[in-house]
Amino acid sequence: LVDTGASMVVISRAIADQLGAEAVKRGTAETTIADGRKVTVDVLELPSVEVGKNRADRVVTGVIPETLPDKIDGLLGMTFLNRFGFESDPKSGVFYLRRLK
Repeated sequence: LVDTGASMVVISRAIADQLGAEAVKRGTAETTIADGRKVTVDVLELPSVEVGKNRADRVVTGVIPETLPDKIDGLLGMTFLNRFGFESDPKSGVFYLRRLK
């Protein structure tokens, strides 16, 4: 899920557990989720996040302590997206990323 209103990438606890030693824990933070509730998330730094051919290194990521709705494993927030120009075509459902120099 792409969320340009999210300050950081967020992943589910299940995905974080699969990453294991790949992620470095950086602490915790309080964040507000879409329904307005405040939750405490573990903050990790992922070595990299790749979407298609687009890669960002050292991406700060929050791990939400509860299950995300609709079987969503996570959302792509601004700690990834701020490294790219992006646009979407709602008609075709395509999301375009362009590396910023």
